[in-house]
Amino acid sequence: MSKYKEIQTQFKNLESLKLALLDIGFTADQLELAPDVHQNTLVMHGYHGDARPERASLRIDRKFIGSVSNDVGFAWDGQQFTAMISEFDNSTRFNGQRQNALKQAYAKHEIKRQARLRGYSVNEQRRTDGTIALTL
Repeated sequence: MSKYKEIQTQFKNLESLKLALLDIGFTADQLELAPDVHQNTLVMHGYHGDARPERASLRIDRKFIGSVSNDVGFAWDGQQFTAMISEFDNSTRFNGQRQNALKQAYAKHEIKRQARLRGYSVNEQRRTDGTIALTL
């Protein structure tokens, strides 16, 4: 049984986090939210379906991660959502590359959100080399 590894993040805004998860391939139906997202009440499950002691406020069921995966969760720590990814999934299905894609997508959505709050319009352009240019 893999233990969960907490991965420090800068995911402070739930809406930007949800949009980033959609960007990397999850659907809204696959994201389970606690009734109060500032309370970590969702039970995390291991790959056998066993309840783990870890709790999250946003959870992705293991069936959406991979056939022998654990749940992936995000727990509110009072300032940000900390990613909880099992050691197994950290090295396979939710590896560094996928985590980096999530961080980049989050940054894009958070920049757009912050810009709109300040009255800017935002234009997003995807370049041929895969980079994204945001024009405010």
